[in-house]
Amino acid sequence: MNEEKFFKINGYEDYLISKSGKIYSTLTESYLKYDNSTRYSKVRLMDRRLGKFINLLVHRLVAIQFIPNPRNLPEVNHKDGNKLNNNVSNLEWCTKGENRNHAVLNNLMQHGQDRPSAKLTEFQVIEIYKLKGIMRAQDIADRYGVSKNTINCILRGSKWNYLYRQYFKGETI
Repeated sequence: MNEEKFFKINGYEDYLISKSGKIYSTLTESYLKYDNSTRYSKVRLMDRRLGKFINLLVHRLVAIQFIPNPRNLPEVNHKDGNKLNNNVSNLEWCTKGENRNHAVLNNLMQHGQDRPSAKLTEFQVIEIYKLKGIMRAQDIADRYGVSKNTINCILRGSKWNYLYRQYFKGETI
């Protein structure tokens, strides 16, 4: 191993991990290769308790090993937005909402009309806000070719919430 300091991985005594996210197997005396076929780096570690290999996310292993989580937050955020940068200095515990907001604010996630699944434009959503109280939700839905549920979600702010907050400036519907 090089000069980097390695620590035993809690629950996986046959493996060592560094703060940069490198994982070393004491069984094979080699560094593990990551599976980067999905959005995040994964490794296969032998779980002796289960008696089988399991896939684990490298960023979560690093966070669990090195970053205190006194509030028991559920997600790990990559501060620089690079999901392959698993260095402890690039990771932080967060809520699902904080993780999503970070992604939106840093243009790491498409939102609004830029989403491939978007059926409405921002202009149409603002028109829908203006029709509230003038037309029934079903009639608005028919006009825009979406479901009544979609219209109700837009009017409550659970869909297109960034635009909802902008338009109503904190007003509760």
